[in-house]
Amino acid sequence: MTLEIRPVAPADVDAIAALARLIWQDAYAAIITQAQIDYMLDQRYNAPRLLAELAKPGYWWDQAFVNGERVGFLSCLLTDTPGEIKLDKLYVLPQRQRGGVGGALIARAVAHGWEAGCDTLILAVNKGNARAIAAYEKHGFAVRESVRVDIGGGFVMDDFIMARTISQATMKLKFSKMHGLGNDFVVLDGVRQSVALSPAQLRHLGDRHFGVGCDQILLVEPAAQPGVDFRYRIFNSDGGEVEQCGNGARCFVRFVHEQGLTDKTEIRVETMSGVIAPRLEANGLVTVDMGVPVFEPERIPFVSPVADVVQPLMVGNHEVMITAVSMGNPHAVQVVADVDSAPVDKDGPQIESHPRFPQRVNAGFLQVLDRHAIRLRVYERGAGETLACGTGACAAVVAAIARGLVDSPVRVETRGGELNIAWGGPGTPVMMTGPAVTVFSGEIEL
Repeated sequence: MTLEIRPVAPADVDAIAALARLIWQDAYAAIITQAQIDYMLDQRYNAPRLLAELAKPGYWWDQAFVNGERVGFLSCLLTDTPGEIKLDKLYVLPQRQRGGVGGALIARAVAHGWEAGCDTLILAVNKGNARAIAAYEKHGFAVRESVRVDIGGGFVMDDFIMARTISQATMKLKFSKMHGLGNDFVVLDGVRQSVALSPAQLRHLGDRHFGVGCDQILLVEPAAQPGVDFRYRIFNSDGGEVEQCGNGARCFVRFVHEQGLTDKTEIRVETMSGVIAPRLEANGLVTVDMGVPVFEPERIPFVSPVADVVQPLMVGNHEVMITAVSMGNPHAVQVVADVDSAPVDKDGPQIESHPRFPQRVNAGFLQVLDRHAIRLRVYERGAGETLACGTGACAAVVAAIARGLVDSPVRVETRGGELNIAWGGPGTPVMMTGPAVTVFSGEIEL
């Protein structure tokens, strides 16, 4: 089963209205009269109202698809109470209510609330809808009060207002600890459980003394656009969200396969920087299409009036020659005689936060061994030096090929192990192949 959650577009309003009619007939036929059902559908799901809500700030509409079939939807909006968001509508076709669709939609509402700075999610549910009340209780909601709602047309509904926290201060999260060449990750399933963590919680999770410990936290979410299988979010151990992680992408595909979230060996994954396509190979390694590298300074982003492959960069009181390139995240690659003696600890932090890189940058230190082999160390943005960096390896090979130093394919030796990188030149994608390992699984209370 492939589950996708994506925003409702103006072109979808008629389909949403038709789906609402199907679901309401099943959910409310034994609770309220047919006249009330027809009135509510006419009032709440007409095209002008839906289009107005889609355009309204602080209002979100999302829809769920299973194997390409539209099976449910939700809307949520900020209330007049500071820190509160309301799950206004959430409906799923009866035959899909046991497949995790409702949980995925609730997770999306939680995410909207978290991103809006809210700490409470509320909803109204008819007192007679015992099935819905029980389902919401399983997702952490509790009855807060009873209300009588005048819905117009001479109709009144008796509802419960239910609420749950968004902070998840005491929520238990299942996770897997994984690594790609020692670049280690805590991987979270955001498809079958609600996950909306604060930067402080992410830092705690990544802390090697007080949490699980990792370089990055990877979050698997339902797809938010058609034609992809999952959404892939990456958080550094400092709590900041970043665009891309190559070693994480390899762990991602192994995780969703091992967890039974897909039976595909090749998947398409949405990231902040675009869609990637990791593939499980027969030999146990994972190959990832990392996309086409970007050299244009404004797209990296890198402050420079020219797009030269090699450019000077002042680091402290000395100048280094770098190649600035994006692999979905920014990299500054320099060639050194010996990576073991390279000033990674000294220059790495200065390059990472250099003012010519507005979104900070990963600093790569590259040593050429021969025409098909290099050694590499990377000081990662938000994580410090790691044992391996997948996008850093791709960026280093692209930089070395562009500078005429090596030829594809290239073996990249990191402190955590080896990666194989292939690049056919400008306009073609970079292919990365390497291992992905599950270390252990567990549960943590945050």
